Amino acid sequence: MSYINPIRKLLDEKKYLVGAGYYTRDSAVAEMLAGLYDFIWVDWEHTWLDRGHIVDALIACRAGGAASIVRIPWNDPVLAKPILEMGPDGIIFPQIHTVREAKAAIAACTYPPDGIRGWGPGRAVGYGEIPAQQYIDEQQERIFKILQVENLECIDNLDEILELKGMDCLCVGPMDLSASVGRLAQTRHPDVLKAYDKVGEIAARHNVPLMLSYGFSPEEIREWRDRGVRIFHINGDLNLIRNEALYEKAEINKILGIK
Repeated sequence: MSYINPIRKLLDEKKYLVGAGYYTRDSAVAEMLAGLYDFIWVDWEHTWLDRGHIVDALIACRAGGAASIVRIPWNDPVLAKPILEMGPDGIIFPQIHTVREAKAAIAACTYPPDGIRGWGPGRAVGYGEIPAQQYIDEQQERIFKILQVENLECIDNLDEILELKGMDCLCVGPMDLSASVGRLAQTRHPDVLKAYDKVGEIAARHNVPLMLSYGFSPEEIREWRDRGVRIFHINGDLNLIRNEALYEKAEINKILGIK
């Protein structure tokens, strides 16, 4: 089998995938990180990126050799359409609650008669290199569709959501999920841990890949690994820069005796 999507190829060849987030507007940062990680999470939900920054980041990801995944701000086909035309390897739909919402996300990525995506790919078809019918035939394999689990209602509907054709992966958002439990930012509260465990159990039952969007915590990475997570988004570029800056500042302060 020749893989059209590098995420699928990585899942088949490797036990785990590790990625970093892209929040800045400098595509050189995306290119650098792409040389170090399996994928780059280009975040459009919580950043000041515009669409020009996003396509620059996707080009940088390809230059650096990493898969590209874009999280759009909301489950809206109007927001998904221009991103899909840019040709990312994956797309993330946040805050899925119901089966209906999950169906809408998949439909936004799929051409009629099965979906509602309008025709107009540009970079996605290599600027015309890929024939239209070939792209249509391969559309499901080309786009890795990720639904975010960030609330208890989604967990209640998860068995039915995972029966849907066309969805490829679940991504847990611990902070928003903790808010849904009534314990915002208490990501280690027992009630929140129970919700995590339930997601892991359901995903395993349906043999659906599980992804985590969270910062780097060795203890929690181990726990999520044991819950079945195979794809880890561990930190964003801003945090990576800040963490290294704090480390180096602390080290030089020790040498110079600065308190």
